[in-house]
Amino acid sequence: MDRFTVKTGVLAAGALLLLVACKFLLSTTSSPFAWIGFILFVAGIFLCVTLRTPLLRNTALIMAFLALPLAIIELYLGWKSPTSEVIYTPDGANYQPSDILGYAPKPATLITAKRTYAGELIYDVEYRINRSGMRHTPASATHSTKACILFFGGSFTFGEGLNDTDTVANYVAHMDSNKARVFNFGYSGYGPQQMLAAIDQGLVSKLAGSCTKVTAVYTGVTQHIARVAGYSWWDLHGPKYTLDKNGAAQYTGHFDDGLQKQVQSLRSYALKSHIFSLLFSLRLNGYYSEANIKLYAAIVAAAGDALRAQFGADTVFKVILWHPDFFGEHAQSYTKAVAALEKSGIPVHSIDATVLPGPDLEKYKIHRHEGHPNAMTNRKVAAFVVDMLKP
Repeated sequence: MDRFTVKTGVLAAGALLLLVACKFLLSTTSSPFAWIGFILFVAGIFLCVTLRTPLLRNTALIMAFLALPLAIIELYLGWKSPTSEVIYTPDGANYQPSDILGYAPKPATLITAKRTYAGELIYDVEYRINRSGMRHTPASATHSTKACILFFGGSFTFGEGLNDTDTVANYVAHMDSNKARVFNFGYSGYGPQQMLAAIDQGLVSKLAGSCTKVTAVYTGVTQHIARVAGYSWWDLHGPKYTLDKNGAAQYTGHFDDGLQKQVQSLRSYALKSHIFSLLFSLRLNGYYSEANIKLYAAIVAAAGDALRAQFGADTVFKVILWHPDFFGEHAQSYTKAVAALEKSGIPVHSIDATVLPGPDLEKYKIHRHEGHPNAMTNRKVAAFVVDMLKP
């Protein structure tokens, strides 16, 4: 066996060992790309010393000294980033795959959710998911009228970080003089694509089919523009819509159909990098393209049309957007989204300083490290909704 064959075998074995080490680090450490970077640095120096071809030696040297600073930055960002996590009990009850919605909580489950930040307990609450897979609305449990209010949206609608009694939907059920039945179709991480899919594919009519007078309220944040574009790392199998030649929203499957499944898988690994996560969060939180804003408005408009087609022309469809000052979002994208919605014939009601007077907006949040609305805020928003729904 000649020296070339031996060296090739050693390099192949080293490459295989490197892949195994990377896979292990990605699965077990909080800053895997820092350690992968250090390994690549050492491997690059080793190859530079071992290889004789100048081009290969120079390539190995460049790899080593590119990997080293990136590893140091990754390690620093990991050290500076406080540990933040949400623990759900029972384990996994907050998530089950859904071919229509992408994911959903498990029906008929009482979920305990505890969030910590740098070791500090932020909230410890319960989410009761009813047999239909929706957030329980206690104040509506005894309402038996044919009038119904349907709530759609993401975590603000679902009431993330709050007990069942403190959601906007539940406060509206308390305040509504007509005692309408209230349905909370919102869930953490959802965008308007889940709303439209639930309506188009029969989930809403199946659960609210007995309603004869329907009012629907969609509550959104500017980040929903990114969610309809498929930028959400948590919504890999979510419903995908595109614009047809007339500018209307058309269903085209799921975000991970075809080759996109491999792309999504690679992205989930890449998000373990602190550098990539930082850059990706900028993409997730704006600025958004004109095409994505048009798609967002088209999906919301299609949801209103679909509700009227299913429940009658007198169906009321209201759109509420949280002002970007509250959530620290991109103000220009918010303004463009409002304009696009209103161009589609949808008036927008804003949760702004008239509803939540400033200048101290932190008092409306659960915690300084948890930006979702607190119970007091949801009471104010519910009062705003009830007033908005008056004839």
